[in-house]
Amino acid sequence: GNAAAQAETAAFAAAIPGIIAEKTAAGKPCVLIDDFAGTDVSTDITGSNVHWNDAGYEKAAQRRANAIRPYIYKTA
Repeated sequence: GNAAAQAETAAFAAAIPGIIAEKTAAGKPCVLIDDFAGTDVSTDITGSNVHWNDAGYEKAAQRRANAIRPYIYKTA
């Protein structure tokens, strides 16, 4: 892999939590979702080793739904 691109990717990934915190503090709630948390590469990824299969997409959709649900169904 390209070392410069890997370094840029790592720097961007490290900055994301701060970006999320900054937006939320400004009254613009953001949610950081780790799309690969709970992903089992032996059962959730296609043979390409890059893309999810149906089971992987289902898990990702559930993670996203769980993360945004509190913002959609607010009770005041």
